[in-house]
Amino acid sequence: KGPLGTSAKATAVTRKAFGSANIIDGYLLEKASNLQLQKASIAFKQAMLNSMEDKKMLTDEIVLVDGLVRTLDLDLRITLDRRFQNVEDSIKNKIGTIVTNYFNVDNRDFGESFFPTDIAREVFSNVPEVRIAEVTNYKDTLNLEINEILQLNNFSLNFNYV
Repeated sequence: KGPLGTSAKATAVTRKAFGSANIIDGYLLEKASNLQLQKASIAFKQAMLNSMEDKKMLTDEIVLVDGLVRTLDLDLRITLDRRFQNVEDSIKNKIGTIVTNYFNVDNRDFGESFFPTDIAREVFSNVPEVRIAEVTNYKDTLNLEINEILQLNNFSLNFNYV
């Protein structure tokens, strides 16, 4: 927790260069909301460094670095039976909850890849009315670097009735 009660997402990596193996890079982003991260303030970083000081080895040096947010726009195509047209709003709400929970910053980690089939499977598995759920704007895995974390920007739902 920071000085104002805010929390953060962080990961630590030791440097691989021979002469700097005792330097630990901490990638850090401050939590702005359940769906958004922001650059950590100087006061927040100082509080983090102060709290880690007595936990590190004497020869280690901790360097806090701003993490990078990779934003994602998500397009989902949902196929339903025609008999569910009259409850479309209810289904939209269920899917919206699943998507926002999937991208909740507490459920994401630095360097974690995005597999489009995972979110489609979540929707298909948890909304019994859905026949097919597919991500239409990403086909391949989205790989992130160790200092990057994924954040949902926008998502759209397109319904197809059969």
